[in-house]
Amino acid sequence: MENIVSHIKIGKEHLAYYTIGEGDRYLLCFHGFDEGKEVFENWLPSYGKKYTMICFDLPAHGDSSNFHTTRLKSFELIEFVGSIKAVFNIKTFDLLAFSIGSRIGFSLLEVAFSSIGQAYFYAPDGVKEHPIYRLSVRTFFGHLLFEYFVNHPELLIKVARKLYAYKFLSVSLLRYLEKRWMKTSLREKLYNTWYALSLLKYKTLNHVPTKIIFGEKDTLISPKLLNRFKASDKIETFVVPFSHQLITSKLNDWNCTLLDMDSL
Repeated sequence: MENIVSHIKIGKEHLAYYTIGEGDRYLLCFHGFDEGKEVFENWLPSYGKKYTMICFDLPAHGDSSNFHTTRLKSFELIEFVGSIKAVFNIKTFDLLAFSIGSRIGFSLLEVAFSSIGQAYFYAPDGVKEHPIYRLSVRTFFGHLLFEYFVNHPELLIKVARKLYAYKFLSVSLLRYLEKRWMKTSLREKLYNTWYALSLLKYKTLNHVPTKIIFGEKDTLISPKLLNRFKASDKIETFVVPFSHQLITSKLNDWNCTLLDMDSL
């Protein structure tokens, strides 16, 4: 049976979602860049029995594609949470976010912590902002330059190669750009996604029990960031032997053992 896609208002736009899983607890799920809500079907072995998973398409992704001139604000997430609770007739829920989806996840923890019982973050983006992201979305001239490179992709590749030659850019990011930046749809998606999430910032996590998982071989979100969470007694950190793309069948095995899913 095909999953039915629905929408929940968030700010001036709507986020698309569908539900999977069979548990009596609810888990809000936010995916990474250039993925979609369907990717969470890969997580069913570790989360699907305990949770009904509400899987969202991020702004500018999938069925949430109408985010071209909209920037989400933290206070708009309060109404978003209220709508979720009303639609599903629930008082609390848990939270799962991967990579750039963590930007929404962190903001939800800030504005709606009383509604969240447990949070899981995988390779969370936003804990420490990359200088390129900060320049592109938080400065006027940087944003103009970002827009210019979106419209002139070949020039960005040339600049990236120069930066790599002077060791200002990692080889993994250079290879990523060379492989994918020439795709128009991908450039537009990145531009719209970064713009939509640009006002959402990471703040200290103090209120909700949280598990944060880093990939040992991740060159985008460094596992060294776990040092930022050692002072909090609400946060547990883990390092798994994977790269940034953590959504694998092996990760399900890891979830079920080290995260002790049976005790949820």
